[in-house]
Amino acid sequence: MKRTELLLDPGIADLVPRYVRGRRDDVAEIRDLVVRDQYGEIERRGHQMAGSGSAFGFAIVSLVGLRLESAARQRDRAGVLAAIWWLEEYLDSVVLVYPDPESPDDRSRG
Repeated sequence: MKRTELLLDPGIADLVPRYVRGRRDDVAEIRDLVVRDQYGEIERRGHQMAGSGSAFGFAIVSLVGLRLESAARQRDRAGVLAAIWWLEEYLDSVVLVYPDPESPDDRSRG
C-alpha cells in the first residue's frame, strides 16, 4: 500500500489523531447507516467532512465528504460505499508527521 506522509500544522498537531479516529468511526457508522437507508444522516456526515477535512490538512477527506453528500442526496448506495472505501483506504495510507519543535517554522521565513 502506498504511504502518504502528512506534515501536521504545529497549531493543530495535537488535535489531528482525534480527528482521524473520528473519521475511522464515521466509516463504520456510515456503513451501518447505509444498511438502514439513513441517507439524510449520511448526507449530513458528508457535509461535515467536506467542511472539516481541509481545515485539518486532509483535502482528500473533504473530497470524500463531497462525494458522500452527493451520493446520499441521490440515495446512491454504491456511490456511498465507494466513497467510504476511498476514505478507509486513504486513512490507512496516511502517516502523520509531527513538526519538530526545534526547527524554525517555514511560514515565518521571508
